[in-house]
Amino acid sequence: MKYWKFVTLLCFPFFGFAQESNINEQPPVFESCKEQPFEAIQKCFDIKVFDLLFKNFIVPERLVEEGYRGEVIVLFEVEKEGTFRVLYVDAITAELKAEAIRVFQTFPQIAPATYNGIPTYKQYSIKLKIPLGRSNCFD
Repeated sequence: MKYWKFVTLLCFPFFGFAQESNINEQPPVFESCKEQPFEAIQKCFDIKVFDLLFKNFIVPERLVEEGYRGEVIVLFEVEKEGTFRVLYVDAITAELKAEAIRVFQTFPQIAPATYNGIPTYKQYSIKLKIPLGRSNCFD
């Protein structure tokens, strides 16, 4: 019985003074997403990135003729200034890698992610399936 009281008293400070995790973290925001509710901003960001990719990504003609099926994986970040920067591209050909980099360079500057109100970078990974198709977006 004494042991149980000791364990209870020992654990009390952990339960009584636990920190609340109320961190104000916000993803990057495109201009067209600013009016969205907070819970929908990340999804709006994802959709806007895919839209920009679909509108601007051009699969090299040689690969289209060969009926190429595969994927391009891009690791990118939105920097503190709200600019996009490609960190790594995984693709079967140099042409696909170069095209992925080119497309991200055309993205507009956006409001950066924030952590406790301070601008910060945020990294993302995206898989773009070739041939392009919107049904492949969120697989």
